[in-house]
Amino acid sequence: QQLFVKRIMASDSIGGFKAAGVANPAPDYPLTAVMPASGVLNAADAIVIDLAKDPSRHVENEIGYIFGKAVTSPIADVETLKEHVRAIVAIVEVPGNPVEATQPGTANDIVAWNINAKEMILGSPKEPGSIDPDAIAITTTRDGEIINEARGDMAAGGQWHTLLKTVGHVLAQGYEIQAGHVITNGALGKILKAKPGHYRADYGSLGVIEFEVR
Repeated sequence: QQLFVKRIMASDSIGGFKAAGVANPAPDYPLTAVMPASGVLNAADAIVIDLAKDPSRHVENEIGYIFGKAVTSPIADVETLKEHVRAIVAIVEVPGNPVEATQPGTANDIVAWNINAKEMILGSPKEPGSIDPDAIAITTTRDGEIINEARGDMAAGGQWHTLLKTVGHVLAQGYEIQAGHVITNGALGKILKAKPGHYRADYGSLGVIEFEVR
């Protein structure tokens, strides 16, 4: 993965990190990937996902964390972790990039191609003390039809515990988390193939993200 990221992000910088497989309680840590800074999008900017450029896009509902302090060494517990988080945000990740489909991908394959990290759409940041991310209920529609319903506590062990494991694994891979970086905690509910339409993801107290797929 490090070689892959170095090649595809040669002209970019790191905007954050993503976790995957968070619903599985078995692993000691989630799978992780690097998110390019150019792929961190703001929902207020009228986002349009163009399938003509990349037809292999997906739509995932996630909850993310914007760091206000750098993390350069392991963090011992959730309470200490919370001191480093500036805001909690609703996130719709729209991963992409074409991959070979000639055989089933293994976990190693998925990690090696950086878990298809491409873009994520951020909602409005919220104060961490005002939000219980495990209690967030999410409803996503495409052209008014419900296509996914999820909750924050679908992350095994809870959102903060998952974030703690993700941060530890990111550091173990040789990266440092800088102020302003975003970590998204992985898909909640269904991972959906992107299809044309108007998407609306309602995260309750975390707000709403709307975007178009064409």
